[in-house]
Amino acid sequence: MRSTFFVEFVVILLLFERCHAEIIAGYSEWTAVSCPAKSLSGVKNSLVGRKCDKALSCALQLLDDGETANSGILWSLAGEAFTCLSKAKEASFCFQQSQSSLGTFHLNPDWHCLGPFIIGKPELDADPLAGRSNGIFNVSSYRYRKGFSILSELAPDATIQWSKVKQRQEGVVYQPDGVDFNDLVRSLGSLGILEWQGWAVGELVLTTPSTLLTQCLGVVAFYVNAANKFPGDVYFRDSTFHPIRLEAGFHQIYVKLRSAKPQIMFRCTFKLVKDSQDPLFTVHSPKFLPDMVDGYMLSQYIPLGIDNRHPGEWLTIDKIELTIKKSSIEGHFEKSAFIGIAPGQSILLPVKFAFDRRLSDSCRSLPIQITVTTSRGSQTISKELRCRTKSDSFLFTFLDHDGSVQHAAALHPLQMTKGKRSECPTVLSLHGTSISPQNQADSYKQMVKGRYVFGVENAWLLAPTRHGAHNWEGPGALTSMAALQALASFTSADSSLFDCAASSSKVIFAGHSMGGHGAWHLATHYPDQAIGVISLAGWIRKESYGDSNLFFRHDVSYSFVSPALKSILENTIAENDADRHVSNIAHVPILARIGANDRTVHPIFVRQMYRLLHDLNADVSYHELPGKEHWWWDTEKENDGGAVNDAQIRKFMKVVIDKDGQESCSKDGCDQERDVTLTLQNPASQGSLRGVHVLLQKIPFRSTSVHIRHSAKDGFELQTENVQCLRLTQKGTYQIDGHAMGVQDDGKEMCLNDKAEWTLPPTGLTRNMRTLGPARRVFEAPFLLVFDPAWPQSAVQAVYLANLFQSLSDTYAPVVSLTHLQEGADYADYNLVMIGSRQSLSHYKHAFIQHMPFQETPNGLRIGSCSFARDEQALLSLVPLKADRLGLLLIGWTERAIQGLLALADPTIPPMARSPFSNLIPDFIMMDSDQTEAKGPGGFQCAGFWSNHWQWDQMTSSCIC
Repeated sequence: MRSTFFVEFVVILLLFERCHAEIIAGYSEWTAVSCPAKSLSGVKNSLVGRKCDKALSCALQLLDDGETANSGILWSLAGEAFTCLSKAKEASFCFQQSQSSLGTFHLNPDWHCLGPFIIGKPELDADPLAGRSNGIFNVSSYRYRKGFSILSELAPDATIQWSKVKQRQEGVVYQPDGVDFNDLVRSLGSLGILEWQGWAVGELVLTTPSTLLTQCLGVVAFYVNAANKFPGDVYFRDSTFHPIRLEAGFHQIYVKLRSAKPQIMFRCTFKLVKDSQDPLFTVHSPKFLPDMVDGYMLSQYIPLGIDNRHPGEWLTIDKIELTIKKSSIEGHFEKSAFIGIAPGQSILLPVKFAFDRRLSDSCRSLPIQITVTTSRGSQTISKELRCRTKSDSFLFTFLDHDGSVQHAAALHPLQMTKGKRSECPTVLSLHGTSISPQNQADSYKQMVKGRYVFGVENAWLLAPTRHGAHNWEGPGALTSMAALQALASFTSADSSLFDCAASSSKVIFAGHSMGGHGAWHLATHYPDQAIGVISLAGWIRKESYGDSNLFFRHDVSYSFVSPALKSILENTIAENDADRHVSNIAHVPILARIGANDRTVHPIFVRQMYRLLHDLNADVSYHELPGKEHWWWDTEKENDGGAVNDAQIRKFMKVVIDKDGQESCSKDGCDQERDVTLTLQNPASQGSLRGVHVLLQKIPFRSTSVHIRHSAKDGFELQTENVQCLRLTQKGTYQIDGHAMGVQDDGKEMCLNDKAEWTLPPTGLTRNMRTLGPARRVFEAPFLLVFDPAWPQSAVQAVYLANLFQSLSDTYAPVVSLTHLQEGADYADYNLVMIGSRQSLSHYKHAFIQHMPFQETPNGLRIGSCSFARDEQALLSLVPLKADRLGLLLIGWTERAIQGLLALADPTIPPMARSPFSNLIPDFIMMDSDQTEAKGPGGFQCAGFWSNHWQWDQMTSSCIC
């Protein structure tokens, strides 16, 4: 054994000496090349400029001069230069030399930063570097060149230069030099000018091919080399790492910077996977669990975060078990469409456990263990289930509108002064930024006889939540309503445990700050369920509140966006404007209140809503409390309920609750007899008023209204504007624009025909509530991210999107292949996001799509009479699926084109880091990726909304065809 080892050692040594001798023998060949700057930065300058022979010459000369401080780096740079020159044997020798001093990898603590550049507030704006060929990947090659500058209107003399910043333990702290942000704010009168963009470039050296795990905290996105893009962690959650396999050599990290302050801090981490036996998957401890109530378990869902940290292999889930009180409960998860976790994907898997209804005879916490068995082994996590009494707030989980597991807090009615009811109204209370659902629920307290009492008299208190900047619009609104349905469901099922069930049809919509806006939003969008509104310090629309979401104020793209396109983009978010929809709640009791000294949300917003409602003769009261700011615990006396639950609010709730949703009458008549007007922008997000539900508009995304007049007992007169189809759910006789009809118990759907007559809905291809836009509606139901195996890069892009959804909104986003769905997987209950190349279009069309509202041409696509045929072209488009579901096509002519298209999903920064594609994205966008990178939305060739029959319409399009 020893002699064999000795022989092998001698052979290795001889081979090493021979290789070394060959390097030395060829030394003069490389050093004969001129060295522009014999320094470490000079070597890097030549290398990043791809002048590999010059880089090699400088590196070897420095080593020959006895440079020892940076010898490991120099050997690795020489290895990279040899690799560039296709000299594999010489490169291998150099990397071996560098390994002795650097180890396997070395992250340079010096970062090069370039900024600031101006930027707008929405997710997508132009990158000023994109005007230079290949953007940052080209400009970064000048970071070692002295005197290099680039233009920026934020800087004196309109020029900025690269800065070098050293990474500290907490991360990289970069503040651009020479920019007077205070002067910009004062002179322009806008805090929005504080937001800026830039780039940081880091360097990583690997001395041997390796698998690494990487993350960057505090940034939108980052690249490892130009080919590998990963989502950043804008919320500093510090839980997800992305795997990457890299060859030995010199690698560059490009970090997209975006900040709303004069400085930014970010931290990039790289971890070496050392153990070849590492299973490369991680099961995370759940961020939340449901509570028991007096020993009873009310919820069955738990979200399990699982990361597949392998760069190339899928991870399949074989079994999930929960152990409690020495008994095992098998967890159930969807197994038809869900095939596993893709390489590099992080997922929040919805798992259902069939808990016993009664877990404990006494109210005490119970330890649990959850074991996840996979194709690469198993992992176990330990947690505790809390037990709360009926007088405490408790957390419950539920399956949300998009198939994810979310949670909410609830409080049982405080007392039943009117005796036992079968059903109690629900106060749906929406929290402000960063407030947990339990803290929101527990803020409904007051001190009574020396002890705190929590809850609302004769009503359930519900406090939902959802991670991300939804502002209780879109996914936030849908999560709230799903929580309401879940609460109503389990409280009615457990009638022996609770004094009454929670009503989902008699709701007081309440909230503070962001939640105050949410109260306006939910009440105006679900008016038939509203019996009262309490909006506290609530703003009207995010675009006019503060500076966090300004609409085309400082955007680079403003110089390129046409008014027609701007109108299309604005129409995608008009449904979120509370003031546009005030007529929907004019018949509902409303309390609007704010502190007179509030400068977080200025009173002007609440005053405006009060004026609009008062002008409609609404039942609204407004109170501006002297001396109070944004939040307070004590209104008149210590611990009296404060900002959300003081005597004034409790009195308002009592009056509304005691009325129990019944109509109120005055000398002007009863609530149900007064005229009301239903106003809406998008039927997909709008509920009914007086049983009238608009299903389609004549012109999509234009202002729409239905004036409803109670003409006689069970009689209604409707006057419509921009209404194509509607549903009538209230029994009675109707006059619709002069056309008479009757409605029985099962309701009726009516549409306007070509003769301006109201008739039964037509047959044929027509959009419905499942298939209305805009693009974000694909994600308002369970969805799958589908890739085309014929274009392998589409799988990487699907994983990128899945990880964005997981990090930004805790969304369940399974990745599946087109082949898997074609082989019989059950996907009938899913919307589909189909990612691929131009050739993938025919695959998706044959497999899933009922109709394509555009036409394929030999060189590109045609929309209406406009033809599009450019190399870097990409298409985002809603399409109807054969299963009466909604599809979203993400198609790129090249890999660079689809990369540009996916930039539409990249987030802005907190507090506006919304879920992907949820802001300013209409039904379709045809774009040139190069132009969009340089001009933002100004690079869109055509954008708009498809018609009710899935056709192009000039009236809802930005291009003239």
